[in-house]
Amino acid sequence: MRIKPEPQLKTLWYLTWIVIFIPGLILWFLLMLFVNKLAFSICLGVWCVTFIAIAFWIPKAYQAVEYFIENDSLKMQAGVVWKKNITIPYSKITNIDITSGPMQRKFGIGTIHVQTAGYSGQQGQRAELKINGIKDTIKIRDIIIENIRNYEKGFEAVRTIDKNKELQISDNLDSQSMILKEILNELKNISKKLEK
Repeated sequence: MRIKPEPQLKTLWYLTWIVIFIPGLILWFLLMLFVNKLAFSICLGVWCVTFIAIAFWIPKAYQAVEYFIENDSLKMQAGVVWKKNITIPYSKITNIDITSGPMQRKFGIGTIHVQTAGYSGQQGQRAELKINGIKDTIKIRDIIIENIRNYEKGFEAVRTIDKNKELQISDNLDSQSMILKEILNELKNISKKLEK
């Protein structure tokens, strides 16, 4: 199953960047009163170039994010410049949390935090994989949990088969051992008869 984040995630990223940019811009104008105008102009130029670069980066980052729910693992692909691929086998998953901040709720999206033993934390603070910007978080979480259960059932079936094989081998060894004991007893009887 392939999952793409909702377009509202891109809007949320833009709003977050604007919330960071506007106070920064106000701060630069306040600094202009106390700082050299040339230094201010250079800093303002850098700030605007950064704003434009991030404005172009957000759609690319959004396009690069994909999540995959497979039979044996969860996967994520992301990254514009530095590609990031994460695979988490179901056998390593210890916890699945859902969070949705105020702005996410406004857009009807949320985040699923998938934790492994090495990354446990409260409410996905240190989640190894975050499925971000999706609408049906509860449904997706339930699909993942069902896949984990099915995966574990498959392992239980394999363990049962292995235990049955061990029992058969053990039974075979017991019967072979009994036969060897009978042969040994018979040889001892023959040896005694020959000695007489």
